[in-house]
Amino acid sequence: MTTNQPTVSSSAPQNSPGRKIRFNSIGTVLFISVMGGALVSLGGISFFFYQSLKQQILAQIGDNLNTEITSIEGKLEPVKQSMRDLTGASELLSSKKAVNADLLDALLLRSFLHRPTLAMGMALEQTAYAILPDRQWHGTYFYIDQKDPKQPGKRLTAPYDQLFQMDLFREDNYPTQSYFKDPIAQGSESWTEPYSWYNIPMTSFSKVIRDRNNKILGITAIDVNLGALSDQISKSVIRNQGYFVLASEQGKLMSYPPAPDRAKNQSGYETVPELKAIWSKISSPDKKERSGLLWTGGKFWAYQRVPSTNWLMMAAVPEGVVLGPVLTITIAGALGAGLLLAAVVLLFVRSLNRRLRPILDECNKLAQADAQTEMQMQQQDEIGRLSTSFFNLLKQVAANEDRIRDEVSRSVSTQEQLKQAELNQQEGEALSMEVIHILDVVSAVEEGDLTVQADVSDRATGLVADTLNRLLEKLGQVLAQVYAAAEQVSVGSSALGQLAETVANNAATQAQEVEQVLQLTQQVGESAQDSAGTVDRSNQSLTEVQSAVEQGQVALEAMTKGIDVLSQGTDRIIQKMKTLGEFVGLADQFVQDQSQIASLTQVLALNATLVAARASEQRDPRQFLVVAREFEAIAAQVSTLAQQTNEGLFTLQQRTDQIHSVVSAIDSDVQGLGGLVSDFTTGVEQSNQVFSNVRSSTVEVVQAGLGVSRSSDEILHATQSTAQAMNDIADLAKRTALLTQSTRLQSEQMQQLSRKLLSSIQFFRLPETALKQNTVLSDLDLLSEAEDTVAMELTTT
Repeated sequence: MTTNQPTVSSSAPQNSPGRKIRFNSIGTVLFISVMGGALVSLGGISFFFYQSLKQQILAQIGDNLNTEITSIEGKLEPVKQSMRDLTGASELLSSKKAVNADLLDALLLRSFLHRPTLAMGMALEQTAYAILPDRQWHGTYFYIDQKDPKQPGKRLTAPYDQLFQMDLFREDNYPTQSYFKDPIAQGSESWTEPYSWYNIPMTSFSKVIRDRNNKILGITAIDVNLGALSDQISKSVIRNQGYFVLASEQGKLMSYPPAPDRAKNQSGYETVPELKAIWSKISSPDKKERSGLLWTGGKFWAYQRVPSTNWLMMAAVPEGVVLGPVLTITIAGALGAGLLLAAVVLLFVRSLNRRLRPILDECNKLAQADAQTEMQMQQQDEIGRLSTSFFNLLKQVAANEDRIRDEVSRSVSTQEQLKQAELNQQEGEALSMEVIHILDVVSAVEEGDLTVQADVSDRATGLVADTLNRLLEKLGQVLAQVYAAAEQVSVGSSALGQLAETVANNAATQAQEVEQVLQLTQQVGESAQDSAGTVDRSNQSLTEVQSAVEQGQVALEAMTKGIDVLSQGTDRIIQKMKTLGEFVGLADQFVQDQSQIASLTQVLALNATLVAARASEQRDPRQFLVVAREFEAIAAQVSTLAQQTNEGLFTLQQRTDQIHSVVSAIDSDVQGLGGLVSDFTTGVEQSNQVFSNVRSSTVEVVQAGLGVSRSSDEILHATQSTAQAMNDIADLAKRTALLTQSTRLQSEQMQQLSRKLLSSIQFFRLPETALKQNTVLSDLDLLSEAEDTVAMELTTT
């Protein structure tokens, strides 16, 4: 095969035209198929990759928007917390009777001095006669100086000269203003719409003041600088592109970087065409608590509500910022993967063509012998030419195979004829040898040898040899069985003689044992009579025990009366404990009174501190005199409270002494009663245990007496039956002795007959297998006879 295979160099000139690109070539078809499927797959993967990158960037925009909202919440939280603290302090002061206008103003000023950075002003306003009962309306507003000569209110003295204080009722009539009525109507925390205050965009946060009965007493409010809040919002959304927009619930702009003046002037969303186009989609009532994303007008709009204020914050990003990098990455990745795959497929096709080239050259040589085949192969691809050459080769192999089979069949028929002649000759010689062998077997049988066997074959003499072997086998088995039976009879007769002698000895022994049993029966009868006497004495003892039990029951009744006395003592103890509980309740009430007095003292101390602060700030002697008088009134109140506290402490001491005396008396009673209860309990438990033992012992003795009586009767009946059985056994022993003598004579006769039979069978030579089989059977029979003998001896004993 190697000598006929052409080389690539020799076949190259013939196939040089085939090196050009052929569309029916397997390499071209494979390249187009693989690249087509790969391009479709790359297109699908690129689309999904594009969508994934797009979603990631949009999610990043949403995360950045959420971060900004969280930042706004963090900046507004100190504002709300400041109002909660002021509202809580106002509610506490309103519950005290000593509250006044100056105290409220001092509380408001203190809160404003610790204001958050975004706060510009702070106010506290009451409803009619709510916090200050002596005034219908009271409202105070502190704010930072705006350097305007027309600003209302009055400047505070140093060191607070940068602050202004304004009386809202006198200068603005706050009960008629919306900033007061709207929070009162809502009844909870609220934010106002943006408004302008001295060219500063502002919004206000209000919280309602309530008393313990949930009645509205007024409001606290704080003004927040939206300009400062807007300056702290990020300037870009992603990749230094885009911007954030903040609008109120009703659509007023609070932060709009493309046109900051619109936010400063509180313009509405309708002034911005982009916002006007999407506002109806993002501010509908069913979307107030939701966030989302829109793609319109060449921009992506992500929006989300600020939870605490319900403001709407939006992030606007041009679509080029989102889609440009995504398309670049997707297209570059798809082109790179396609070029790499095309290079790999091209290299594989070239390698496949290089390996197929020698095979195709050989196929072209085979096709040159037939012009039609060569023309057909020129129109096919590489696989088609290989297939055509392969089937032509199969046809040639099939023709050669038919010619070889004809020659082999003629050779086989000649060899079979020669073998048949040789087999006929060997068959005649073997038949004569088998006849001579059968005659030798018959001669051995005549001499008494039953162990010989004739050889069996598949010829005609094989049937005769097989029949002769079976006859000899049956004859040997019969003689072996007779031989085994004779030996068994001989051995059995000997064993029978020994058994008869053993039975005779057992009969004599049995007679002696019967006499001993009769003597024991008499002794049992005497013991039964003694037991009957013992039962009579036991019945007398039971009568005495019953009388003792009756006496014990009388003692138990006396103990029961003692326990009743203990119950009465316990009732008295319970009454004293109730009295003690009442005294403890009085002491608790007094402790509550002292707690209330302490709280009032603290309020008075706070009032005194505030008055002292005011006194230090006043420069006018008249005003100082007024403050001093107020301070004297507060001191008188503190003295009165101190006197009440001393009187309460004295009363508490007396009640405590009474409680101690009652507790001591109860302790002594309980200790004495505890000893008495312990003694009674011990006596009752011991008595119950003794009578329980006596009762159980009495029952057991009665049952034992009845059992002894029944046992005595049963023993008498058993002794009579035993005597009768012993007499029957003695008669059987006599008859057994007579039978054993006759059995011994018969066994001697059987032994003589078996010996004669054995001497006659010894003429024949029997097969060892038959002898072993019959020997095993005889051993089993002897073993069973021995077991029967042992069982008979045990029965006789």
